Amino acid sequence: MTTIRVSNATISYDDVGTGPPVLLIHAGIADRRMWRAQVAALRDRHRVIAMDLRGYGESDLPATAFAHHDDVIGLLDALGVARAALVGCSFGGAVAIDVAIAHPDRVTALALFGSALGGHDWSDATEQLWDDLVGAVDPEDLDVTYLMFDMQRRLDTSVFPDGETVLSIGFPDLDTFGHWWLVCSGADVDLCYEDPGKDVDCYVTAASADLIAVWMGDRSLRGALESGAIGLVGDSHLTRSFPKWFARSAIAGVPRPETGLRFID
Repeated sequence: MTTIRVSNATISYDDVGTGPPVLLIHAGIADRRMWRAQVAALRDRHRVIAMDLRGYGESDLPATAFAHHDDVIGLLDALGVARAALVGCSFGGAVAIDVAIAHPDRVTALALFGSALGGHDWSDATEQLWDDLVGAVDPEDLDVTYLMFDMQRRLDTSVFPDGETVLSIGFPDLDTFGHWWLVCSGADVDLCYEDPGKDVDCYVTAASADLIAVWMGDRSLRGALESGAIGLVGDSHLTRSFPKWFARSAIAGVPRPETGLRFID
């Protein structure tokens, strides 16, 4: 893993090949690993840089204000890259567009795939069409695997006692993948969807929509705990420190409009 300090964050990246620079910016549900095939295909003709945006992959997420497009420019500056072609997918496309708008002199080309667009407000007609097509979120349509893999990656084990800590995460509303285990030893965290056969130190139980809504920042953690939407049973230190070791998603703090699809409390 290669990292570099950009502003107040540690940004992880890969930097291979020689030739005209190309910077790959991943989608919001992925990290720089999504570009492995493209890196292999381009490295013979280009200097290829694939970064983890702040809060994704192996990049950290300090609790301070930031802008992803500033991090992109900071990374290029730190690597001595004056200008680069930007390739962005989905949310990464929005970041690439923001870089091009803010720093057009630093961008040689844009390649966008299913790109989002920062600052765009959908019309009322579009919002209504989305509601008509999608409707309410069915719990079976909520993929908890994204939540669980993010928990494995971002779990703050520094508050855990010495030795091994085993967490049980249960979703009683799901028939498939309704029970997961996190086996933690120091900073190492193993994620299991089959019972590892170990004594559990803390049980976390919630409907999938409730825990996902808290993780995404669409519902307050305090409110979910006080209402009993999230149940905690087990070691008193682990239950009390749950707000510390349960890390919300990297986009939980990003303001979102009130219209459109939301998780329902």
